[in-house]
Amino acid sequence: MSLPLGHATAGLTVAVIFANREEFSLKKYSYYVWAVILSGLPDIDFFLYLIVPDRHLAFIYRHTVTHSIPFFIVITPMLIWVLPWKPRWRCAMIAFSILTLHSVMDCLYRDTPVTFLWPFSNAMVNYELLPDIKIMGDMNVLIQPYTLFHTIVEGVIGLIIFILVVKLKWRALSHDQTAFS
Repeated sequence: MSLPLGHATAGLTVAVIFANREEFSLKKYSYYVWAVILSGLPDIDFFLYLIVPDRHLAFIYRHTVTHSIPFFIVITPMLIWVLPWKPRWRCAMIAFSILTLHSVMDCLYRDTPVTFLWPFSNAMVNYELLPDIKIMGDMNVLIQPYTLFHTIVEGVIGLIIFILVVKLKWRALSHDQTAFS
């Protein structure tokens, strides 16, 4: 499971990649605030731990509905009416990209498979590339040394990628090229 800092930097990176000349400015900070909010949206299923008494049962249903492509297809048209990006088709593309990237990031970890095609398929996908943090509703895990180290590493990697994308975008816009837009 990727942590919020990793999802946030990924969402910001997608927003920068798709930003046009007008949006690529600190004055348009709302575009980037919405990217961070959107990058965490699939994790609303974390509240299952608050309403389902059995943590293992809640863990089974986590990463199903709100991490699935059909859910993104349904929710994206609703989101384009509140998100700031224009035109609407571009807004849908940005929102769908950020949401999908969230699920892809989650399935890179060992113990957090994602059901991409729920409810059409219960097949769970995970690539077991990275070690996992077993939160399973226990917020105390977030203050453990390993988790803090994991958060810092994930954030630093995300920040490096974000800075590189910002630099490329800045260079493209300052040379009047159309890269990333």
